[in-house]
Amino acid sequence: EVKCAAFSPSGEYLATCSRDKSVWIFETDTNFEYECVAVLQSHTQDVKMLRWHPSQDVLFSCSYDDTIKVWGPDGDDWSCKETLAVHESTVWCLAFDPCGTRFATCSDDRTIRVWAPGSETGA
Repeated sequence: EVKCAAFSPSGEYLATCSRDKSVWIFETDTNFEYECVAVLQSHTQDVKMLRWHPSQDVLFSCSYDDTIKVWGPDGDDWSCKETLAVHESTVWCLAFDPCGTRFATCSDDRTIRVWAPGSETGA
């Protein structure tokens, strides 16, 4: 069951996430053809939603495993660049400010955290 889908800001990628704990990244072309370039499986529970950084091809995923994963290109592949594990329950959503310098997350633990570059715990 696919939970969320989102295009990257460049339009080059389409990402999906699902209940099977995976994030899939597809390359797109002008003929609306899609080719899977990565299946990312670092989450330990269902992946609830995902969001691209507003100006970079960097992907964030939120999960029932209480974490946010940050994914980025690594040569011809994709990898998890960082895991943010501060929430105490399911992370439901993530939203960026218009400039992409901060983002907020909300969780089933009844908290909202605002993250800035270099922040490891949110505020």
